[in-house]
Amino acid sequence: QDYLTGDDILNLGQQWGTTEPFTTMTANLSDVTSIKSSFQFRTLDSEGVVFYGDTKAGEDWFVLALRGGIPEMQIGKSSSRVSVSGGPRLDDGHWHQVQLRSENQFVVLEVDRVAVLTVGLHSADDSELLGQIRLALGGILVDSSLLFPTLRPEMDGCIRRGTWLNLSTPWVSNLPTEPKPCFANLIQGSYFLGTGLALFQSTDFPLSPENRTVTVEVSLRPERWSGTVLAVQTRDHRLLLSLSLDISVDWNKLLVVFTSTLTVRMPLPPDPDYNLVVVISEKEAQIRTGPDSPPAVLDDMEEMLEPWEKGALLSFGGTPDGSDHNGPADQTYFRGCMYGIRVQGQALDLDRSFYKHSSISSHSCPKKEIKKLSPFPHPGFRLPVHGAIPVRSRTIKTKRQGY
Repeated sequence: QDYLTGDDILNLGQQWGTTEPFTTMTANLSDVTSIKSSFQFRTLDSEGVVFYGDTKAGEDWFVLALRGGIPEMQIGKSSSRVSVSGGPRLDDGHWHQVQLRSENQFVVLEVDRVAVLTVGLHSADDSELLGQIRLALGGILVDSSLLFPTLRPEMDGCIRRGTWLNLSTPWVSNLPTEPKPCFANLIQGSYFLGTGLALFQSTDFPLSPENRTVTVEVSLRPERWSGTVLAVQTRDHRLLLSLSLDISVDWNKLLVVFTSTLTVRMPLPPDPDYNLVVVISEKEAQIRTGPDSPPAVLDDMEEMLEPWEKGALLSFGGTPDGSDHNGPADQTYFRGCMYGIRVQGQALDLDRSFYKHSSISSHSCPKKEIKKLSPFPHPGFRLPVHGAIPVRSRTIKTKRQGY
């Protein structure tokens, strides 16, 4: 067990795929000397649980959450439940002062010193509360089916400068690893620490009957030149397509495209950010590394669309078995920020994946100083004539017209 205090900056986004909070506090009700809790809160995540409290071992409970970026409070007592939402959006990436206080049978929410929401639930039981009170951050201690409407619990957000009912009891964390820290400054995106991936099912992104095409878009700012950006595999892990970063020599940064029969190496410009677009049709696949770059064109892609329709695995940040990477195990995963991820024109929320490694921050990336990369191309490098891109066994011509 690790112990945390109200002075710590707490990252709520420690776990994925569970409703359990990452830290809890338990105290005797007789020790509670205040009916107020306050803290500062910052997030770019629009949905998830921020704060939970209960008495009577969960018979009476309270939840503060965000839905669509707007605060929502839910109260449950015995078989009765109530839910209200309102106030300003809090998913703007700025620190907001939040206060929760009890006024008789009501709970009042203040944001930046303005009362924005009140919720109450009448109870005929007016006996004095005895026993213990439990508080939790980033999750709940009751069954998620009690929440109405249902809510995705994961919250990529941070809390600091908290005071909790004037209690000095420390928060207890049962995480198996060191808690993820909060970024000093953040930008919108999904941050991959280089230790895991996010996995989706292709059936969530069906092909249009009029246009049998798969389109995947992703922008990225890598922190190291290795690891898989995205991959498509069959359910038995046969690799269909992957895009990985590689650096053959210190001046030649490459995007390496694997298929079952080809390896294509595409030179990358010296920009800190890269905008990748993959468009796959029945005849060919086109891959761009920027709005002004000529696409690499791969033919013989008929075998791609059928597995996609049946249910392929689409992964970001790595492949489930590392099959497209022959380097050290700690370099098979992408490290850095991905943003603007879209599949079939649909914006992707990594919290909606059917698997996501808990090291990934779904909605925030650290805001860092952009370092100027070395010039490209290197004086010794020459792109083949007509913009052809070298391939292991043959040469794939690039098209300069739009797709």
